[in-house]
Formats: sequence, C-alpha cells, structure tokens
Amino acid sequence: LSASNASGSLEPGLGTTHVVRVATRGLAPRTYTGRLVISDPIATNNPQVVSVTLVITPPTIPSLVWSWGLNYYNETNVPADLTNAVAVAGGYYHSLALRADGTVVAWGLNDDGQTNVPAGLTNAAAVAGGGYHSLALCKDGRVVAWGYNINGETNVPAGLTNAVAIAGGGGHSLALRANGTVVAWGYNGHGRTNVPPDLTNVVAISGGTGHSLALRADGTVVAWGYNDYGQTNVPMDLSNG
Repeated sequence: LSASNASGSLEPGLGTTHVVRVATRGLAPRTYTGRLVISDPIATNNPQVVSVTLVITPPTIPSLVWSWGLNYYNETNVPADLTNAVAVAGGYYHSLALRADGTVVAWGLNDDGQTNVPAGLTNAAAVAGGGYHSLALCKDGRVVAWGYNINGETNVPAGLTNAVAIAGGGGHSLALRANGTVVAWGYNGHGRTNVPPDLTNVVAISGGTGHSLALRADGTVVAWGYNDYGQTNVPMDLSNG
C-alpha cells in the first residue's frame, strides 16, 4: 500500500492519523498484514514505512424468515426481531426457526406448550415440527421435545443418543441415528412407530400425519403406518431418491 503527500496532507504538525482508501474487491475474508509506504515530496522528512493490518470480514446479511398461508393462530406472523435464522420447520398451527447461535424461536398456536421453547436450549442443530409438538436436535446428538404429549410424542427414549436428524408426525416423533437406524415413539395407531426391523443405511427421515418414511443410502424409500390412501405404497420403480 502507498500514499502520497502531493497535497501536503501529511505535513508535520497535522497529526499521525490519516485515512487511506483501499480497494478490497476480490480479496477473501481474512486478515492481511503488510507495509504502508508514505511518500512525502513536500515535507523534508524521508518516506515513512509503517506496518499495517487489514481485516476483511464477510458482510453481515440477516437471515430473514418469510411465512404465508393460514394464519388463524399467528403462525405466519414471524417475530419482528427474528434474524440469523439457518433452518425452519412447521407444525399444524405453529412455526419454528433455528438461529445460527443454536437458539430456537417458536410462534403460533400454543395451547399445548408447543411454542414454549425449553429454557437453556442453546446448542440446537436442527428443528422439527409435529402436529402439536416440537423437537430440536442438539449438537451433541441429544433430542429435546416439548408440547402436546398425550401419546408420549415428547417422551424421548432414554437410550436415544447419536441422533443426526429428527422428524415430527401428527402424534409421533422420529430420530435418525448416526449408524443409519431409525427410532420412533409416540402414538402408534396403524403402526406408524413400528420401524421395520430390517431398516438400515438410512440417510433421511420424514413424518406424515399418520405414517413415516425413510430414505436409504441406495436411493430406495421405505414407508410404514396409516395407508388408507396409499401413502405407504412406495412406487415399485422408485429408486435413487
């Protein structure tokens, strides 16, 4: 970097603080160190060399949440101060957002405490919405659940560890373990929490109102639970999902 005193702005007696404009386009966000050479053809002193540190940080762009649709219980009225969101989820009549700092925000219908985020929940990595309950996956693999619990949907199994994904159904909950197996709990009408015993190598899960689904690493899909409308009849030729 260099600056010239052609205008006399660096004349002795004017102080030692000067503004130097630096073009940073194309520079990656990080800390740069170097020297600043100040040439002074007007004053009699020799050119000065000083050490400089230039810190370039990424621009701060608030991660805003947009919501629309049925709004009977303010479920689409996103809190005005909600920024830095990195993930969202929805229940029947409530909404959730995960902030970059690991905290969770919830709004909408709260008759069963589904928007009462547990105090101390600060290390969440994912969120999921059930019918009238909510779930959060912590960074240490634990699962936290709250809200409607008449069917045990928020009673996370005591032995559940190493979870990497979560999902909520109408009255049941699911978790995917790091070893590719699935755990389900809550209301079991039509067998929605009866995980097939041979289900392994799962990479993603999802919960419907009365059924459950899993995606295997080979691209095949497995579904179980309520099937009056064919929701668990996976098409025979469906692969590489």
